[in-house]
Amino acid sequence: MEWYEELGFESNPFDNSPGFAARFAVGLEGPLGELEYHASSGSLVFVEGAAGSGKSVLLRKLAGELGGKVVYADCSLGELNVRSVVKKKTSL
Repeated sequence: MEWYEELGFESNPFDNSPGFAARFAVGLEGPLGELEYHASSGSLVFVEGAAGSGKSVLLRKLAGELGGKVVYADCSLGELNVRSVVKKKTSL
């Protein structure tokens, strides 16, 4: 038995992975609603920000709202060829 289970938690309350944080994040309704509106209308949506600012958490919540219809591409190492990413991730 893990320490957090002994304390009555189902999972580690200090887990900071994006998947865990997306399930319990609060205060993202505004940005999430705006992203959902644009993404569901067929627009390409880009999210950028400093490390640790919540981009992955926000996008995981968006993926949940859209039924997993999200393409994730890490652009931290250089330029992004959007056409190439979309072709690899979809049937377009």
